[in-house]
Amino acid sequence: LRALTLMMFLSAIISHFGEIHLGIAIAATRLHFWAFTGVMITVGYLMTKRGLYGDGLLEDEGDASNLDVSSDAIESKTLSKKSKRSSRRSSVKVINPEWQRLAILGGIVTSLLLSTLGFDFISNPKRTINAGEILWTSLTTLPNKDFQVSYGILVLLLTLWLAAGVLFTAENRAVTHKNWLAALGVTLGVSGGLSLLYWFIHSFGLGGLVRTAIIMQQNNNGALSLDGILAQAGELESVLTTYYVFLIGLVLLLARYIVHDWSPRVFVRGGISFASLFAVIFVSAALINFTNLRVIHADIDFKLADPFARGDDVTQWQYALDIYQRGNEYAPTVDHYYLFLGRAYLEIARLLQTQNPTETQRMLEQARFDLERAQSINPLNTDHTANLARLHRFWAGISVDPNQRAELAQLASDYYARAVVLSPNNVIIWNEWAVLYFSLIQDSGRGLEILAHSLEVDPDFYGTYAILAQYYVQTAQQAPDEISQQNAYNQAVSYYQEGISHIRKKRDDATKYGYLMELGGLQVNYGDFNAAIVTYEGALGVANNQIWRVEDSLARIYLELGDLESAKAYANSAFINAPDNQKPNIEALIALIQQASP
Repeated sequence: LRALTLMMFLSAIISHFGEIHLGIAIAATRLHFWAFTGVMITVGYLMTKRGLYGDGLLEDEGDASNLDVSSDAIESKTLSKKSKRSSRRSSVKVINPEWQRLAILGGIVTSLLLSTLGFDFISNPKRTINAGEILWTSLTTLPNKDFQVSYGILVLLLTLWLAAGVLFTAENRAVTHKNWLAALGVTLGVSGGLSLLYWFIHSFGLGGLVRTAIIMQQNNNGALSLDGILAQAGELESVLTTYYVFLIGLVLLLARYIVHDWSPRVFVRGGISFASLFAVIFVSAALINFTNLRVIHADIDFKLADPFARGDDVTQWQYALDIYQRGNEYAPTVDHYYLFLGRAYLEIARLLQTQNPTETQRMLEQARFDLERAQSINPLNTDHTANLARLHRFWAGISVDPNQRAELAQLASDYYARAVVLSPNNVIIWNEWAVLYFSLIQDSGRGLEILAHSLEVDPDFYGTYAILAQYYVQTAQQAPDEISQQNAYNQAVSYYQEGISHIRKKRDDATKYGYLMELGGLQVNYGDFNAAIVTYEGALGVANNQIWRVEDSLARIYLELGDLESAKAYANSAFINAPDNQKPNIEALIALIQQASP
């Protein structure tokens, strides 16, 4: 059993290390790691040292065999002493049978596992407030399949509960043929009772989230409010805190039953000892809060803000910003969270740039402050330097003062220069730096040099070819003569085709579709209709729900070439596939084709 227990917890620790290195770990990993490590030390060293697994050494306790007495022997000896020395009953120390203590130990260890599994499996997809319903629904239904009845999770938990009870009872060295059933009952009772207690507490907490949401909506006439969101965030944080407190309580309870003799001689009495005890408790609680709980609460807040950090609704972004600020207060020294804050400020500035220039400037200043703070915390993180470059590039782009624009553009360039020193193989940063030279600094020569270096770093990255293609499209539009225009056009087509040839993964189909549509439009503008047909036909396979756009473009090309049958076929197909708000435009195209028909 000792080997199995150690292997189990070692596997859990290794799994968490795997999560960390794969980049999918969360802050809660710290708690699991240290909790499992502590139990490993308890099982592998302390319990073994005290003879709880086989014939370990029992230091300061005499011969181990003195403890291997059956409950019947202990009870008979106690009865004998009571009959002979009833007047000294109060001075006799009552010690629980050894088998009972070991059975309780097994139950507590099992409850550690079952409580954690309950935290993972119990959820509230029905958004009900009844704890019993939440618990039963979580263990017996499949929410992603219309709550179809399935007892798989319940059977898994019951199997673990029974198997752990049998294993711990089988390895209980104080169990005899007379008390093994009682030992099994104690192990199952302790583990089942503690686990059910936590499961109901957790279910009640999940129901509290819904209760809070209902109350806040009633107070705001059904409308979403920041106070309601923050109240739910507090409830969600308390759900996790409850789990941690319960887990720590189980570990302390485990410590209580590891020591078989709690006689008065092991205590130091007096005011100093009690003061020291409370000081240790206070310091430990503070350390747990600041080093573990607060950062996890911050992580919860930042995850909670994610649904609001999308789209172009400034109110939603303001909600996200306020939640981010709450999370940042929990973990002000975690540089990663400042990235979210800076992004929220930047998005609000973008949405308000035409409506409220003053507020836009304030948001940009705050974004710069937060990103500089993140950079000061972790100066070797390329993301912070690159984001400062992007911030100043955006700021320069919306500035109406030429001097300020030039100053901000140069600051952006300086940050890009630092970023590529930190990550010299990051072609995305090299490409962004080149675009800055093309668009704001107006130094196309330097921009082309940077793109040439980017191709040396990664000749297979399609984004670099697309930027070069777009540069030559603009060059063709500004060409002073027809020959220069044609040369620039040919280079743009060549770079588009080269970039498209490097897109090979299915996940990049949307990018490939965009490049093909840009290339097809370019070819149409320069009268290269046959090449445009080939390009658009290539886009049909990656267009997905945008296929109507490709069909519309092909219909217009065939109409221009006089192939009315092909034009009509593509136009009708585009009408079928197009969304309702685009159908009038395609109907107008069909009418043009019909007018051109003889």
